[in-house]
Amino acid sequence: MKQLEEMIKKDKDNLLQSLKGQDQDDDLLTIKNKIDEIKQFPIKIKEALTSQPKINNDMVKIQTLTIRLERKQNDYLGKVQFKASVSYMNDEIFTSESNSIIIISFAKILFDGVFEEGDSYTISGVVNESKYPTRYKNIIHNIEFVNILDIKKSNIVEYEYRVITVRLKKNKFESYGKHIVFNGNVMTDDGLWFQHKENDFYSFKFHKDIFPNAFRENITYQITCYISRNIRKWSKNNREGYIHEIIFEYIEDIKIIESVLEKKLIKEKETFLRLESLGWQMDMSPQELVKQNHEKDTIDKSLDDLTKQNTEITKHKKELLKKITLIKKLIDRFKALKIKEDCSFPNSMTFIQNPNYQGSKKVFTSFLETIGIEEDMFKSLLLVDQIGLIDLPALYEKWCLLQIIKVLIEEYHFIPDQNWKKTLVSQVLTIKYNVKMNFFNDVIARDVILGYEEELKSKKRPDFVLMVKSKRTETTKKFIMDAKFRENVDIRGLMQELYHDKNYSEDRKNKVFILHPDVNNKIDNFSNPQSWADQSYYGETQLMNYDWDKDDPECEYVEVLPNHRYGAILLSPFDRSAISEGGYLDNLKRLIAMFLQYGMEDNKKLASNDGKIDSMTKENPFCTLCGSSNLYIKRFTPRSGVGYGYEVTCKDCTHHMEYNYCSGCKNRIIKNGRYWSYHATKPIDQFNIKCPHCGDFLLEESR
Repeated sequence: MKQLEEMIKKDKDNLLQSLKGQDQDDDLLTIKNKIDEIKQFPIKIKEALTSQPKINNDMVKIQTLTIRLERKQNDYLGKVQFKASVSYMNDEIFTSESNSIIIISFAKILFDGVFEEGDSYTISGVVNESKYPTRYKNIIHNIEFVNILDIKKSNIVEYEYRVITVRLKKNKFESYGKHIVFNGNVMTDDGLWFQHKENDFYSFKFHKDIFPNAFRENITYQITCYISRNIRKWSKNNREGYIHEIIFEYIEDIKIIESVLEKKLIKEKETFLRLESLGWQMDMSPQELVKQNHEKDTIDKSLDDLTKQNTEITKHKKELLKKITLIKKLIDRFKALKIKEDCSFPNSMTFIQNPNYQGSKKVFTSFLETIGIEEDMFKSLLLVDQIGLIDLPALYEKWCLLQIIKVLIEEYHFIPDQNWKKTLVSQVLTIKYNVKMNFFNDVIARDVILGYEEELKSKKRPDFVLMVKSKRTETTKKFIMDAKFRENVDIRGLMQELYHDKNYSEDRKNKVFILHPDVNNKIDNFSNPQSWADQSYYGETQLMNYDWDKDDPECEYVEVLPNHRYGAILLSPFDRSAISEGGYLDNLKRLIAMFLQYGMEDNKKLASNDGKIDSMTKENPFCTLCGSSNLYIKRFTPRSGVGYGYEVTCKDCTHHMEYNYCSGCKNRIIKNGRYWSYHATKPIDQFNIKCPHCGDFLLEESR
């Protein structure tokens, strides 16, 4: 509720500030001056015309001239004079000698200040014409208006003064010069919404520099303003119609008549009071029960798998305990005989011909083959062990690198290239930069190049760069992660430094995330009820409020949201609670899942299917829980009824997902279950996802 109240207040403040801002814009001041001129011109004309001596129209000839006053001349004998051009006289094209100079004159006492240089007029009245030559062989053609019946300003911009009630709908955010554009409707004088013909619609244009954050979709405004109009034809896909443009040239006052936010606030307050009276308990809706059963099925399947694994582990544990007892006796025997560690095997005939030696070497070779390490790599590992790693930040970096590799291989079934272990060991020994390892996954049609200390174009070197390449769409995206081994880690300051100051984002092209081990550093002021939200931030809500983020071209809404472009997660070997629950990698797994599932496409530009919005990704979908692509996919129509959503169930682990889109901004939304979703949820309905782009919830409360 507090957030809604702040948003409503912000909307009203934005309207007031924008109205004041009109008077500081040179272009709008020019428009305002023209409007003031429009207001004053009829008054001046009426005063001048009524002050003239009355004449008998039947006794004189009335002439109508269309003129343009080019330059004011010196007043002469009580006359205001202009050098001018005449295009029409009495609806006929005006002709005069080629060397003539036309002078138009008016009575100074009546018309001084009425006419301006550069303006055009159509004037009806009694005129006296005279011609006389000049010493420069020109002819002065003098036209004096003796009495004027009517004056119309020809080049005046036609602004309508209106008090207009509009409901803004789709924010197209198209730019026509300096305008921001909404679709919507206009209320008629009888209080009904105007009904256009099929394929015709209104288009409302506001000055983009003055009103960037003033107007919001699905709100009804009463606007006191000066408008101009335009009608243009459109055609697309064998459909055509007319766009009725209303351009708000200058706005005197704006009132919010009906606000979706205020409706939401009223509803939230009603819900608060109802829940308070019920002791903060309520029955789950049928939709929530269905989703809860999906979660339960997944948990039951996981428990079943874990039980089987535990049975196998217990069996092997008993066998290993016997082996460990024997190994301990052997180690004690080696120490007693003063046998030291050495991975080099002697090549003398004395050893080679010894059956015991041959047997030992064969077992050792078999052991190396089992763990996938060649003998020279084993020697390198022993060398690393001798060198040691006393630099804790460097040690944390390398631990994080191993965890990233672990998630890619074990959770999402990427196949590494054959030399990745050598590459890793070599980096430790030689401290190389730009270390790269390749991982392949033909099933989900994505390959990953994992860069360690990879140099960007700016020469900056983040710790980890995931270059994800799509085999389906040939899209390539970079995802940056940087390990920070610090106590009391300043997430907000580091995010500012990495994403913006050091430009790891490469001008907002890359997503940038921090990995840190500080278990005591909780996320402050988080507004996401997800169980992980006090530890990790995936850019799912507005939390940082960076000034540099408010002009982001991706974020076109009043509440600028990061839409998962940056964040920070807890990844710690010291998180005892997570380790005991087997979930210390969950935050990282969720992050990499987000990269692979949500980060490969522009989620604001969804595909069209039969002219409807289609929320399915162009990339191959996969299970974010087990990594499988063996999925059951069922298409459905969302509540908005204008597009397609998809229910996706993993056939291997029964994990349930849902692809949908925000009814407000049409941004893609993906549900991965309560625990694995990286979007924010609603506190009283954790199956209801908050759009990471505009902040609206996927579904409104239906109970």
